[in-house]
Amino acid sequence: MGADKVQLAKQGIEAYGAGDWERFKAPLASDAVYEELSTQRRVQGPDAIVELSKGWRKAFPDSKGTITRVVEGPDAVVLEITWEGTHSGELASQMGPIPATYKRVKLPAPRQRRRERAWAGAAVRKPDFGLFIGLKGAYNSE
Repeated sequence: MGADKVQLAKQGIEAYGAGDWERFKAPLASDAVYEELSTQRRVQGPDAIVELSKGWRKAFPDSKGTITRVVEGPDAVVLEITWEGTHSGELASQMGPIPATYKRVKLPAPRQRRRERAWAGAAVRKPDFGLFIGLKGAYNSE
């Protein structure tokens, strides 16, 4: 069962990188929550999570996540991920659209999947992309 939890946690990262939205959505529970610490955005449900993720992909068409560490507990899996990509598309934000900067960013972020009731019953994803800092050049960028 442990490998299944880890594989489910990794599946979203791999599917995002491939732009495979059906595979990305498949392990998400109906009450899955996606929260971004840096942008304060929070959405619930697989369809909303997919749409928000498509927005990141539109703004960073070459973006991908590289898993650098996996920590597994009895009811949670945490992935340490390095996200990288080029901001070559418009990014929707709560402050209005952010035009492409054509900056390449490389940002570390955690991703967590937690079991509530049953493994397939809930997923929590909490990346902190630090994007706005990265786009302004104050964060490590290439």
